[in-house]
Amino acid sequence: MAQLEETARNLQTLLETARAHAPELPAQFEASSVLRVYLRDPAQQSVVEAFLRARWPLAQWVLLHAEVCRPELLIEIDAVHRPAD
Repeated sequence: MAQLEETARNLQTLLETARAHAPELPAQFEASSVLRVYLRDPAQQSVVEAFLRARWPLAQWVLLHAEVCRPELLIEIDAVHRPAD
């Protein structure tokens, strides 16, 4: 859970930085946002899905069981964020 919270804070910082350059971007992940979530331990799937639904209820996401870039990490999230069509 701590890694999820830290990842969410990092993504929020990126959103804020992006909005400084492109103010038309939504302040949060929305229906036009797509998140790719890489999860090392599939046993944590329900916890991660609940977090995603609570944190970004409108965002589209896919959860993938995969190795992540550093062995100490249990999760990684890639995101595409753009203004709504």
